[in-house]
Amino acid sequence: MKQTLKQLDFQPNNLTQEEMLNPEIVLANFFDNFPIHECRSKTWELYKGWTSYAVENADATQAVDMLLFYDQLIEFMNASFVYIAQEKIEENLPN
Repeated sequence: MKQTLKQLDFQPNNLTQEEMLNPEIVLANFFDNFPIHECRSKTWELYKGWTSYAVENADATQAVDMLLFYDQLIEFMNASFVYIAQEKIEENLPN
């Protein structure tokens, strides 16, 4: 946990102690506020906006990096959504 905190503290962190110990709280809140289909749509809009803005200034490497980041961000959101959905199902199952 110390190494995680060290890496996290390199950048501003606004997670509470409880959220640090249970990050699924943050993920669940995120998907409660933003359904997965909206997440994908908004991320696509952000990507389109970046490509429109950067078309004159971005080199090929930056464009490829941003596309790969977009793809992995969508993959991360999908995996996070599946994780939270499974957690919610498990919580509702009888012991």
